Amino acid sequence: MKRIRNFFNEEKPFDIKDVFIITIIVIFYTLLSFHNLGDNKAPQTYQDINATGIKIELDKKTFVNQIVFYTGEESGDYNFEISTDDKNYSNNIVLNADGCFKWKKGNVTSFAKYIRLIPRDGNYLSLGEIALYDNAGHKIPIKIKGNGEKIYNLTDEASTIPEEVSYMNSTYFDEVYFARTTYDLLKNYPAYEWAHPPLGKIIQAIPTLITKEFTPFNYRFMGNIAGILMIIVMYAFAKAMFRKRKYATAAALLMTFDNFHFTQTRLGTVDSHLALFILLSYFFMFLYMKENRKWWQLLLSGIFIGCAIATKWTGLFAGLGLAIIYFIYKFKTKDKWVPFLLKGFGFFVAIPILIYTVSYLAIPYSNGLEKNNVSSIIEKSIDMYDYHSNVTEDHPFSSKWYSWPISYKPIWYYTNSKDNLHRQTIVAIGNIMIWWPAIIAFFILPYFIVKKKNKKSLFLLIAILSMFLPYVFINRPMFIYHYFILLPFMMLAIINMFYQINKTGRRDILMLCYLIAVIIVFFIYYPVSSGTVTTEEYINATKILKSWIY
Repeated sequence: MKRIRNFFNEEKPFDIKDVFIITIIVIFYTLLSFHNLGDNKAPQTYQDINATGIKIELDKKTFVNQIVFYTGEESGDYNFEISTDDKNYSNNIVLNADGCFKWKKGNVTSFAKYIRLIPRDGNYLSLGEIALYDNAGHKIPIKIKGNGEKIYNLTDEASTIPEEVSYMNSTYFDEVYFARTTYDLLKNYPAYEWAHPPLGKIIQAIPTLITKEFTPFNYRFMGNIAGILMIIVMYAFAKAMFRKRKYATAAALLMTFDNFHFTQTRLGTVDSHLALFILLSYFFMFLYMKENRKWWQLLLSGIFIGCAIATKWTGLFAGLGLAIIYFIYKFKTKDKWVPFLLKGFGFFVAIPILIYTVSYLAIPYSNGLEKNNVSSIIEKSIDMYDYHSNVTEDHPFSSKWYSWPISYKPIWYYTNSKDNLHRQTIVAIGNIMIWWPAIIAFFILPYFIVKKKNKKSLFLLIAILSMFLPYVFINRPMFIYHYFILLPFMMLAIINMFYQINKTGRRDILMLCYLIAVIIVFFIYYPVSSGTVTTEEYINATKILKSWIY
């Protein structure tokens, strides 16, 4: 036991022992996070359907119990018309096909020989695959025509039809925007999602562009990788900040066992990349301050904050914190103003602008913007600002900034009822054993700064406030995922609190018990964080606040 304690208490630079620890943690988390991340198959061929629709012909008059179909990039509702003689069609069924790249099932329960699918309201829509089933669950052979010609690409990928429709094979929540843009990149179409800069979407599209396969696994892959990398960076950050393996291990475990981090990074959006880039930018800024001003560390800090801004504009909030830290550090050194300002401008203004610009030039033209040059980038940035500043429509899961630290209103991403007793659900909810103690750790930072002259606490306080206070002045509807970018720093504040406590001579048993509690709570909420099938009774038992709706 003493040997183990000495192992974790060693105050040494990053070495092979640290590599061993983080490797074990990462292997565990990788296996957990990639489990049921998403199917690696989906229809790849699509049929454009105009106002005249398509006609499905059966070999003979058959009782049709169910239709299964996969929506393409353009989705909407269909009139489902049935006939036995190809002359008289009933028009009493509406197929709801909201949301792109989703499997849908519709009940038919009628005899038919001919079926027409006609977009409602004359919309231009697209489908990837269609199948019909009888009341015994057997697939019915069909032929499909459109505009008088046979259509083959709606029945050519039967192996992709799932036994059950779920998040594993269909988009959910904001994936209908970000994953759709991944498809646009693959097909060289106009980028659909333009409310945020393009870098995160380019990164998200990498597996799709490499494999040429647009699947749930591929458009969620890079976000999950970013979530894994965040754990590694947290370990390295805490090791640099607190110098001992026990604090680095604790920081990595907090990131590993936070339910919000787990859920958010498995969703096919760009928030994982944003949070990773911000964490890296602050990590290298801290190294620059700690290791006697090595220029390459400052350069990397500038590169990563540039990547953050080119992913989402909220990276600018983090950039403000870096600027404050940089100037505070100047007043504690004897650097001359001219080289100091030149480095600051070059690394934190010129490089981010370059990254932002290049990210636009690398993506096909945005929706409604047919050119990619500097003037069009400025125009699109103005459009983005107008969009965000004029969003007024509320959302049932939007929340106020001051409610985020206690995870008062988590985001309910997905639900799928199995029967009256069992259900899948995915909710982005914070691990209360991390989020609630983090509030205490934050409010105690000023004490450590004033009474103990602790520079680490000042660094963390500036980072947290720079990414949190701007939301006070934003009036548009916001969501708890906006809190994600400062969550790693709240975790480091917890580690800082234990670091200060241990300096008073307290034993490490307190931190060990705390980490055990964190892990227990994570696994209690794992079913509702991962979409694991569980009982309705269990789901309801996890709702400790009335505002927790999932």
